[in-house]
Amino acid sequence: MSKRTQAPVTVAEMIIALQKLPPETRVFTSGYEGGYEDAGLPEGVKPAVFYFNENECGYYGPYERASDIEIDYHKHDRDNPITGIVL
Repeated sequence: MSKRTQAPVTVAEMIIALQKLPPETRVFTSGYEGGYEDAGLPEGVKPAVFYFNENECGYYGPYERASDIEIDYHKHDRDNPITGIVL
């Protein structure tokens, strides 16, 4: 199993990494409770705004999509929105 970098990655960096693989390589994502499933092609991928350090529980990812959260102006990273996509 390969390791993923935990550093932020851009679309350009992802394209460079994927171009090193044979073009017939299948793409998978983690299954809900285990195993893996076909990733499928993203449809209508559009950038969204995310905020970092939104979740305090370790089992949640640290980012939340701005449109999915209630506004809490006391969060310190709200001044630094991040534009990204979800695959």
